[in-house]
Amino acid sequence: GIAMQLEIYSLTALKDQISVSLEAICDSYSSLLWDIEFYQCGCFEVYIAASPQNVSIFQRGRIVARSDDAQHFGIIESLQLETDAEKGDYLTVTGRFLASLLERRIIYPTITANGSYDNILEWLYSLCETIGGSANVRLDGNALKCELFSGTDRSLLQDDNSHIVFSDAYNNLLSFSYAADDAVQKNFAYVLGCGEGNARKRTTFCSGTEPTYLDRYEVYVDERNTAQEEDVTDAEYLEILKSSGAEHLVQPKTASESAIAAFSTQYQYNKDYFVGDYVTVEQKRFGLIQPRIQLIGMVESFDQNGRSLTPTFKETE
Repeated sequence: GIAMQLEIYSLTALKDQISVSLEAICDSYSSLLWDIEFYQCGCFEVYIAASPQNVSIFQRGRIVARSDDAQHFGIIESLQLETDAEKGDYLTVTGRFLASLLERRIIYPTITANGSYDNILEWLYSLCETIGGSANVRLDGNALKCELFSGTDRSLLQDDNSHIVFSDAYNNLLSFSYAADDAVQKNFAYVLGCGEGNARKRTTFCSGTEPTYLDRYEVYVDERNTAQEEDVTDAEYLEILKSSGAEHLVQPKTASESAIAAFSTQYQYNKDYFVGDYVTVEQKRFGLIQPRIQLIGMVESFDQNGRSLTPTFKETE
């Protein structure tokens, strides 16, 4: 296993600074889940024998850190104590990483700015998803640092960085599931706008080459309630209709899940590749390849069976 300890800190907020002090070090937990996410706040869970000492150490509002991870710090949000004469007494400690502190505040607009009262955490991650980056809040001494960063391309489609390929051919892809569904797809839209009967303004929309024969899945989009304002030309109005048609097209559904080997001799998680990176996943035996796919989450778990990694990938456009 890994010589990795949990460090528990108390966090006190003073007027314009915070103070952090180490309360305990713990290496006797039964299991640990450490879930790092790219487009949302990550979370953790510690499952540990419930001694009076442990109950006093793991208090809500305290920080749980790993001795081998200087980037992610959990804040304890919930505790569950279960006592059982036969199985023993256990404490389940859960929470999210420090970015969750941002959820406690909204954007309160000043009088001069017309603002939205968005929750800061939700606003931050929706912004991240738009620009393809991520945000992380970490402890740095007695300060909280918020950093923005983006993933690194380590896929086969580039040559600046070493390639990271998860494949059955390399024995580092333990399981792989893939599903595709055409039933939901729509790839050609007839959009009808304002007007009555044959006089209705109409157009069509498809992406790229017009699909034909069996490859064509049509959808009717009713935009009769979208009025043509006086200053809008016919051409401009048809563009409005087209963009509505574009919104109604549906891609065929594909989904895939993979489990990867935690102790791959080739690549080490958080050393050779990180959450947010673009990698290649292939199932050679069945000829399926995802040449450039983003690792958007990784659940790392430690228990009596050792360490395992469960990734979440997101297809890129």
